[in-house]
Amino acid sequence: MDILVDYKRLFDYRVENLKKLVADVKPEAWLENDVRQTKFEVHKSTESIVYVWSEFSDPNYENVMINIPANDSDPLTAEVWTVAEKIRECYGPKARITKLMLAKLKGRGEITPHVDKGNLMKIHRCHLPIISSSKCIFYIDNKPYNFKPPMVFEFNNQKLHAVNNKSPLDRVHLICDILD
Repeated sequence: MDILVDYKRLFDYRVENLKKLVADVKPEAWLENDVRQTKFEVHKSTESIVYVWSEFSDPNYENVMINIPANDSDPLTAEVWTVAEKIRECYGPKARITKLMLAKLKGRGEITPHVDKGNLMKIHRCHLPIISSSKCIFYIDNKPYNFKPPMVFEFNNQKLHAVNNKSPLDRVHLICDILD
């Protein structure tokens, strides 16, 4: 959504527990749902744990799929949904989550420059950095940003954006799309 600025801070969220839980995720869990990295060339250097997914071709978000429900007994799931609900509350009582995932950008990986199209023009794209590095740079409108915990932010996905992870370490963000 065009929010008229590159990004805006929503709130801060302490990520210590989330970081510990993410560190315990088995490598194969990141590969179970590869729709994002196989469907979108710009995300080929990523791996995801997808909680909620909506198809790019669903213009009105009528078929939002919940892959991992909030009532799942896994502590990581509970924490992810807690953050997602806090983000959703920023946009009012009618807002709903249309996408929710943990997204890992591999060490030395990149997300090439692009502008989100289609139904993604309607949503608020929100991020919570969980694991990051000073060598992982997020570009919005060709301006560099080094987003770090504990900031939860929305960025303007209608501007050209990209990420370059020059660190050997994987970067992990919680990504939550909101339709209001």
